[in-house]
Amino acid sequence: MKLMKLFVALLVLTMFAACGGGTTAPSAPTAPTATADSPAAPADAVAEPVHLVVWVAGAGDITQLDAYEAVLDNFVAENPHITYELTFIAWGDYFTALNTALLGGVGPDVFMLGFGQAGTVYAGGDVLDLTPHIPADWDGWDDFLPNVLEMGRINGRQVGLFNPSTRVILYRRDIAEQNGVSADELNIRSPEDFYNLVRRMTVFNEAGNVEVFGFDITPAMSSEQELFFQAMMYDPGFTLWDDNFMPNFNTPDAVIAWDMMNQLFEEGYLALRDAGATSGIQRGVSAMSMVSEITYAVADSMFPGQIGVIRNDMNTLLIGNYKVVNSATRHVQESVDLLLHMFSVESSIIFAEVMTQYSGRMSLNEHFVGLNPDFENIIHAYARSFSYGATFNPLFNQGIATLRLALETAFHGTSSAEALATSQNEWSALLE
Repeated sequence: MKLMKLFVALLVLTMFAACGGGTTAPSAPTAPTATADSPAAPADAVAEPVHLVVWVAGAGDITQLDAYEAVLDNFVAENPHITYELTFIAWGDYFTALNTALLGGVGPDVFMLGFGQAGTVYAGGDVLDLTPHIPADWDGWDDFLPNVLEMGRINGRQVGLFNPSTRVILYRRDIAEQNGVSADELNIRSPEDFYNLVRRMTVFNEAGNVEVFGFDITPAMSSEQELFFQAMMYDPGFTLWDDNFMPNFNTPDAVIAWDMMNQLFEEGYLALRDAGATSGIQRGVSAMSMVSEITYAVADSMFPGQIGVIRNDMNTLLIGNYKVVNSATRHVQESVDLLLHMFSVESSIIFAEVMTQYSGRMSLNEHFVGLNPDFENIIHAYARSFSYGATFNPLFNQGIATLRLALETAFHGTSSAEALATSQNEWSALLE
């Protein structure tokens, strides 16, 4: 039985003020040791009713709602003693609502965590260690990409399951054809390939003015993603922080990478978008954008049949969201079972078909590419995707704030070397 789906306006905002809430391919992880399953209940036993509350960050648009409802409905169909309550909360309000609920002891049983907030919530003791509760023979141990499974681990313990999101470069097919860009040019093998492609994809009018930029970035909002993506072209082992969460990004390669973005900007090939603005390729401002793969569907709806995925042979960013179980849940095994169901083969197919969300399950790669031949280049990127550094960084938000501000100043007169040094010093001070 489904219960109502609540939005944050009905849940929290009437009470609380909102606020913003080396790289070689890793070896396959060994499944953590699991405890023995509980004895099966007698055949004539009637299971006690269980009600599970699930929170997801997002607007709850029609595709997101349809996907989650289908997945959760399948779960309760197999477990008729369980009911669920699905709540979508806008990203801007989500962590205020979540932190308030967890502090008050009324948090959801299963909930989403953004990459940036996961370390803080984990440090607060609100995330269940899944290790004793996931069976040793769970099919996910061998099916999920090792780098995707590793994202949910800390100190060798599996504390969450990861909905991955790699960073790919989408491009406009019509502009590539118009500018005579070859198929070989659309395969990036070096930094120079990328810079040349940005220039080749820029559209000028008869007067020589730019009509469509070759590429765009957001210095004020997500510049750490761009820095990581660009620096990885020079140093495949580049990280933003080390295993102790100390800043690690002030390197000669990072300076070169950011200098090159400034150069493209000064030459007129690069657009800077405002914080909160959608990607340039969605708005027709740029012919290419570095975005999450789920942006493909949105961009394609704006330019039907004209969106492609660049084949990138260099490393890229692996980021995404976690699904975790509340350490204070009264229904531990049922919550874990629901979490595993959300990452099952069947559920992964639903999320892929409805939301264009790649699961990281290698057995479904062929199915994912079958949805769109261009998705082969997304799979290609996942094999080369890596995190910023050690997972569950408790100071992510504070540290990234210093980096974003510094990187933005590099487009307004500050040298890249000075900007990175300033941010590194400020970030290090947070750890003293």
